[in-house]
Amino acid sequence: MQGYPPLVVEGRWRILEQQGPRVRVAFTETVFDGTPRPDREVWVAFSSCGQAMSMEGMDYARRE
Repeated sequence: MQGYPPLVVEGRWRILEQQGPRVRVAFTETVFDGTPRPDREVWVAFSSCGQAMSMEGMDYARRE
């Protein structure tokens, strides 16, 4: 994943469970801007149209 301001995140992810529009995701082997990060699990909630998601109090929208 890349974003703005410039950042690079690499690693692995897998879905652990799903409850309707929410999924619990495990992030492993994560490297954020060259620095290893601890493994973690988070809940991600998707909008009904699939154009937006919410994770750890932050909202994200799909860009064309």
